Amino acid sequence: MTLIRRCLSIGAPVVRAHVAALALGFGLSGLPSAAQGQAAGTLDPALIGQIDTWGDAQSKQVADYLRSHLEPMLTGQEDAIARARTAVLAPFGTAGVSESFIRQYASAVSRELAPVVQAQVVQVRVNGMILAARLPGSSALNPVVAGIQDADAGVRYIAAVALGRLVKQDLVAQDQRGRIIELVDQQMAIETSSFVAGPLFEVMLDAQAFDRLLERLNGRVGWHVGRAHVGFASEAAALRGLFSRLFVGDGTPAQLKQLSRASVRYLWLAAKQLEAGNVANPASHVEMIRVAQTALTSTRERLGSSEPAPPGVVAPLTQQRWSDIVQIAARWVELLQAAPVNLTTQELAVISPSPAAEPAEGDAAKAGAAE
Repeated sequence: MTLIRRCLSIGAPVVRAHVAALALGFGLSGLPSAAQGQAAGTLDPALIGQIDTWGDAQSKQVADYLRSHLEPMLTGQEDAIARARTAVLAPFGTAGVSESFIRQYASAVSRELAPVVQAQVVQVRVNGMILAARLPGSSALNPVVAGIQDADAGVRYIAAVALGRLVKQDLVAQDQRGRIIELVDQQMAIETSSFVAGPLFEVMLDAQAFDRLLERLNGRVGWHVGRAHVGFASEAAALRGLFSRLFVGDGTPAQLKQLSRASVRYLWLAAKQLEAGNVANPASHVEMIRVAQTALTSTRERLGSSEPAPPGVVAPLTQQRWSDIVQIAARWVELLQAAPVNLTTQELAVISPSPAAEPAEGDAAKAGAAE
């Protein structure tokens, strides 16, 4: 059994990739311990402790060191992958390492990872993305950007988490933020894995791309039609994050209107799927109903609606009267069609995705099924 199969099972590729990374001591934040660095690092100690900018000879020494480990990794062999991950990360934790070395070495690793994150073998790309996610500062940006667009859900998940760290820690230059938001927006439009959608939503939240996020959150409702097994964990978290930011901050009437639109559509669909009785794990459906109800009640007050509020969902949730919640959602639809919100019937409809939007068979489709 290869290393990738321990990291990525067919049934739940993304989560186990993350767990395996942590188990090996290479989580998605922080650096290896000094003991690891001393055991595996073979670069010249003088170079590791140097505070000056590297010359050509020193740059070549580092490039040769990295290639000697990364090129065997391309074979996909388990022992080569394990050695490469240890050796590449080890210098960061070596005793006496300078900040100058860390900065320059991280940039060198980012450059040399290009063939790894573009390799044909999935386990090579996954482990390359784990390495990229461990790089300090903003040096991970280029390989992570490539990983966001990878064909494999496991690679995309690690890349999305790493990109979220860069945005959250404000490590992305202002002139690059627009590029990142555009990239995440494009990926969200075609994302087939519910696991990957979660950290992508978080990137948009942390980048304060609220309008884009509202558009994608509304656009994703139709994707859930016919997929009651997938659940709403990622979307509920995004809706909750938007609610907290738009109400604590200064959400515009247009943003609150779109928040209401998303809330009522998810409320209706979650209740409808529960009513149909084909939800194996209803926890995220119930959470979506609670979040959507809170958002709808609050936006109604903020937008100044004079229409009577529909009944609450607490009692029917407690008694699992899903059909009652479907009717409550229908009442909210009527309210949102009235002034001052004035959403149209078409805007409030929950539309099934076209066949072109269906996920292909394979890991991406099964990632959603494993939620």
